[in-house]
Amino acid sequence: MYSSLSWFLARGVFRTLTSYPDPGEGDGLVGDLATDAGTPNDDATEWTFTLRSGIRFGPALGGERIPDVTGTEITCDDIKYGIERIFLPSVEAGYPFYYDVLVGAEAFSHGRASDIAGIECIDDKTIAFHLREPTTDWPSRLAMPASTPVRRAYASRYDRGVTSSYPSHVLFSGPYFVARHEDGGLRLERSPDWDPASDAVRGAYVDGVDWRFGFGIGDGIAKVTSGEYDLAADLPPTGKLLERIVTDPSTLARLIHEPEGCIRYLFVNTKVRPFDDALVRRAVNVAIDRANLKRIFGGPATGPIASSVIPPGIDGYLSPARFAPFATYASAGDIDRGRRLMARAGYPDGYDRPITAVGSPNPPFDAIFDSVVGDLRRLGFSHVVTLQPTSGDEYSKYYSRLSSRTAVGTSTGWCKDYPGPYSILGSVLSADAIDPSSSRNYSFLDDDRLERAIGAAEAEVDPAAATALWEKANRVATESAAWVPWSWDETAIVYGTRVRDAHYLPFVTQIDWVNARVRRANGS
Repeated sequence: MYSSLSWFLARGVFRTLTSYPDPGEGDGLVGDLATDAGTPNDDATEWTFTLRSGIRFGPALGGERIPDVTGTEITCDDIKYGIERIFLPSVEAGYPFYYDVLVGAEAFSHGRASDIAGIECIDDKTIAFHLREPTTDWPSRLAMPASTPVRRAYASRYDRGVTSSYPSHVLFSGPYFVARHEDGGLRLERSPDWDPASDAVRGAYVDGVDWRFGFGIGDGIAKVTSGEYDLAADLPPTGKLLERIVTDPSTLARLIHEPEGCIRYLFVNTKVRPFDDALVRRAVNVAIDRANLKRIFGGPATGPIASSVIPPGIDGYLSPARFAPFATYASAGDIDRGRRLMARAGYPDGYDRPITAVGSPNPPFDAIFDSVVGDLRRLGFSHVVTLQPTSGDEYSKYYSRLSSRTAVGTSTGWCKDYPGPYSILGSVLSADAIDPSSSRNYSFLDDDRLERAIGAAEAEVDPAAATALWEKANRVATESAAWVPWSWDETAIVYGTRVRDAHYLPFVTQIDWVNARVRRANGS
């Protein structure tokens, strides 16, 4: 599970070591399976958590009750195995890189150890994590589904082989379990093993959830605004549909419009000439018409034009008034200024050798691709080879592979995995994110100054000092000019007439459904 939509579901069926409370009551990290958000040592290389009593495994998929597992109390080893299994090849987990800072993780992932030594079960209710380097946001990483408890003796048999079959036998630990899973949707029912007194995060007020799949944005929103459905997940209204909602008082009153913690950008590959030269990268940054990209994407309703890497709502964010190193009039780009930078880089007549630009063929990214390629040609790149492969292939076959020699990518974006700056700078711009065949750092940027800035910020335990250091890291990342940030996304969510207490949860960029209420037919 590695998307905001899947984490939206996970919020109700899985519990994690830490989590986020009802947004109507607070916004800080709290203990979930744990009694609190953890206790670090002085340099944040060790974290200790105490598990709550009375939290039990619920049924497995389909409501099956597993002997000696369902109804038994969750212990330290269940957390330990849950994290260890994300390093198993059979599991094909999406984000083990957040946990490879654990002592012994590398040895375990390469089969040289039978467990991760850095996860220590002091006793059944006390777990300690030993890390190779200071990691002040460790509790935030444990709020992701990777710290969901998994019973070793039950699940390990399914994790053997080429591909784990545990998804067909998965155990649930939250207030709901998946009673039915079909192509058209899910049916969630209340778990008889969930104790409300043990859960400081979820009210779980509704008795069950019918989740239907396969709607287009227009159809899905229509079903919600008519009252047939209560919530629409991952169906943000845009364009004329959004205009109709905001001009109708009855739907405007049920609209939430909030930052997503996402940034959209185009990248240049620092390993491909001439983009190994920072002056050329800066020329691209000032030449791109960001305002046009934003118009194509949907205009101001989709969020502001980005001027740096870290988006609003995340530590290290810098407003455009404070920091905008590549600002141009009305964000429309400045070709003349870009050409002057190209001349300083040694290309007064432009660059006539081939460069490859890769983008998506799907709207609106096809038009974004055309806009970027046009700006590059006006800047002086006279031989732009254009590729728009099948949707999705631009990532797997081009952006992530150094051998593809992709010079410019136009359909990229990234959302924070948790409300912390490392989940952006560390995940997709650091040297740790570089892999020749499956890189998350599509620019292949390996900048010593940025690495030092990220390391210093991640190691700082004083919150005010850490904020200043993350702001510095944001400046360094933006000034590297490996990205051209053009949107800090905002999402629009409309909910149904029966819903009460519809609070926005930034972690999943959705309404926090486990703490929402639904009015009954009798009006109560």
